[in-house]
Amino acid sequence: MSKVGRAGADRWVSVEGELPAKGAYLALTLHYGAGMWAHAAFARSHARSRWLYARPAASPDRWVRGLTAMRLQALEDAMGHPPLPTGGSAQQMLDWWRQGGGIMALYDAPPDGRRRCVALQTQTLGCVQVPRGLFGLAVAHGIPVYFYRCLLDDATGRRRVQILPPVVADDVEALTRMAAAWLDASLRADPAAWHFWAGVERLQSPPPPEDGGAA
Repeated sequence: MSKVGRAGADRWVSVEGELPAKGAYLALTLHYGAGMWAHAAFARSHARSRWLYARPAASPDRWVRGLTAMRLQALEDAMGHPPLPTGGSAQQMLDWWRQGGGIMALYDAPPDGRRRCVALQTQTLGCVQVPRGLFGLAVAHGIPVYFYRCLLDDATGRRRVQILPPVVADDVEALTRMAAAWLDASLRADPAAWHFWAGVERLQSPPPPEDGGAA
């Protein structure tokens, strides 16, 4: 995908909605569809866009390590900036936003036992638990939030990058309501496009206890 160039992107990708062009932003999506095409579309519109990712556990399999490295390099090629790993990344994100940069990230990641969670009340999956950090940072610092997804049009083979209008929320609950509604709408639009069905029970599990609880 990173090799198709502008002409190829124009041929194979349609953008439905408003892409950010300048200034700080947070774009949130799901494990859904063909995401790399959306990365390229955002980066073409906003030259300081980066992808936030969870650093995978070290694998003893050389092929897996090589595939991971290739994917990270493809993201850097598509966006013009190296992906930003999670884990102590909050300050790096704030610094990037202060420089007028934008960050793209997944929000349907399961709790890992170390992060504070927030509940999404969905109609399709019931109550699911996801990390709270991105929502909280966006609210605390007044960052415009875009919800987006990338669908495949079966009739034409084109990728459809669909983007909701940006919102600057005053509280985390407002963002989580939007996140839940976007998850529901995406599952209804194309349930097979969601990559996380095999791990859905991890999202539906009770949240891990927060640090500082009773011994």
